[in-house]
Amino acid sequence: MFLFGMHTDEVNALRASYRPREIYNSNGDIKAILDFVSGGGLSGKNFDSIVHYLLDSDPYMTLADFDSYRAAQARVNETYLDREKWTKMSLTNIAKAGFFAADRSVTEYAENIWNLKKV
Repeated sequence: MFLFGMHTDEVNALRASYRPREIYNSNGDIKAILDFVSGGGLSGKNFDSIVHYLLDSDPYMTLADFDSYRAAQARVNETYLDREKWTKMSLTNIAKAGFFAADRSVTEYAENIWNLKKV
């Protein structure tokens, strides 16, 4: 089960039947990670509140997306080892980042979502 690339109607359908505890109980990797985090495995600190949030709420369906996230991270790791490809992708990303400028984003939100006019 994964969310990457899903359309809104597919996400909404999954949300209606999403049970994070079922994923926890059926996915040994997720269970081991959450048990480790909850048991103080991170520098002796206890992160029970995060674990309970993921198991009892998880409105972003994080656990459903875990396997696809891990697969994507593996592709990132593999790409990083190819220095030429990584450098080319990094420079392309920088060159195309202008479209995502904060000023443009805020202006679009103000005009299209909040219906505000510039002063």
